[in-house]
Amino acid sequence: MFVDVHAHIAMSGGRASPPPRVARYAALAGIDHVLVSNRDAAPKSAGGPDRDEVEANGDCLAACAAHPRLLPLYRVRPGRLDSSFYTLAGALTQAPFAGAVVSCAEVAGEPAEAALLRCLSTLDRLGKPLFFHVRRGVRLTPARIFELAQRYPRLPVVICHAEPGDELRYQAREALRSALGRQSALLYLDTAYFSAADVAAAVRDFGVGRLLFGSDALALEDAHTAKVVSLIDEVRRAVAPGDFRAWAGENAARLLGLGRFAPAAAAASSPTVESAKR
Repeated sequence: MFVDVHAHIAMSGGRASPPPRVARYAALAGIDHVLVSNRDAAPKSAGGPDRDEVEANGDCLAACAAHPRLLPLYRVRPGRLDSSFYTLAGALTQAPFAGAVVSCAEVAGEPAEAALLRCLSTLDRLGKPLFFHVRRGVRLTPARIFELAQRYPRLPVVICHAEPGDELRYQAREALRSALGRQSALLYLDTAYFSAADVAAAVRDFGVGRLLFGSDALALEDAHTAKVVSLIDEVRRAVAPGDFRAWAGENAARLLGLGRFAPAAAAASSPTVESAKR
């Protein structure tokens, strides 16, 4: 199974991709599932049209229903009037959102961070992961994300690289190193903008258990799909087969409860008293 944990969609313009393009990328690259969030839920200052959070996430949900490879994340904007952790809780319990996502560029002050903590508490209670799209030059750095994640050590928190850069990659790696060393947070890294050598080095340094395949491919031109396919092949040659399977999709599937890791599938495969007698 291949799972790409990092992509965006747009329903009414902006710089992100329409759902059919995301589905086409997944089919061409052989990706079984792509996590998406509605880029139109971002404010104008971030480069897209500003839309009501609930409406935009509803559009994301509808788009994913039409394209089976797409899995929706609920895009939350902590501190805004149209954003509420009550709404977040309702959406994640009543609709098939795989988790929630926050753009670090949108968490710009203490009130927003306080609202973010309420979101973390909600997700921790529901057992749903939170994805952070990280950039350079913002308040919510990988180190700060790690600090927040330590408050909820059972909550899966994923750092997704929203842009390339050695400095950002180093910061994310150091956050993961701290989380693993202290065993104080369930922190994961996506490997968007990593080379195959970068992925192999991360596997050597940290083990593969907290690494996820993410491409951010939809932020680039369609020709980038071929580069994603090439990267997958290069990583396949660079790491052990079991590590490759874990990185490419098994870690994400386990995190999200997909395929054989789905609750129903897991329950069906669990040994019972009757099966033990056979």
